[in-house]
Amino acid sequence: MEQSQQTTPNKKNPLVRDGSSQPKRLPLALQPSYVQVEERTHEELLQYAKELAAAIQYYDEQNDADGDWTDFLANQNEENPHYALLVAFIRLLDVPKADINTLTQRHLDFYYKEVLELDKKPAVPDQVSIIFTLANNVSRHRVE
Repeated sequence: MEQSQQTTPNKKNPLVRDGSSQPKRLPLALQPSYVQVEERTHEELLQYAKELAAAIQYYDEQNDADGDWTDFLANQNEENPHYALLVAFIRLLDVPKADINTLTQRHLDFYYKEVLELDKKPAVPDQVSIIFTLANNVSRHRVE
């Protein structure tokens, strides 16, 4: 009988848990907004355009290759009409970028609603088990 009363130090009480709130239950990496389809900033898109300009051939009126488009983007002054137009285009990309970055959530909604035909269930309140141990000098106590 003495052996059954002894507790081994490695065993934890199964009712003692650290607990976690509902927002902590889903890892951040599984959130639909964790990775955006298009994450590049305006500066990164301008840098990409400069790198791309080196790969695109420029042709003159006789249809002969006459260099590339790096000179077109060399002068980074927004007062130049061609550069201002490129900057305006990159800023306008924010509109479709915001829409395409909702693709992951829309795909999940479609999958759960249309493919699996799941309905949202109402919220269920959390449940908890509580164990009380009375102090040594208390024989009874009412818990409200």
